[in-house]
Amino acid sequence: MTPAAQFGRFITGIFLGAGVGIFYGFLRPVRRKLPWLADLIFAVATVWVYLFHGFAVCRGDLRLAYFAAGVAGALLWDSLPGKWLQPVFDGFWGLIGGFLRPFGKIFK
Repeated sequence: MTPAAQFGRFITGIFLGAGVGIFYGFLRPVRRKLPWLADLIFAVATVWVYLFHGFAVCRGDLRLAYFAAGVAGALLWDSLPGKWLQPVFDGFWGLIGGFLRPFGKIFK
């Protein structure tokens, strides 16, 4: 395998990991109220991204560096732009919660 192909797979892993980081930040407000549901959704999405990267992008050539690229992408996203977008995600879930609150009172 050429170094260019390895680099491409590594960079793809970083971007896919950043996508997982975005998704984690999006689900963080849900996790405060329903941790089991947010963790289940996040786990399914993370496994799907790992399988996609491992078998669609890397064509079954599973290597620790490619997995580490995904983890690094998620951590980099969560530590830098993820902190700036967190108020946006909090506001979004606050609006959704405001719309669903009357229905929650009906079912209590």
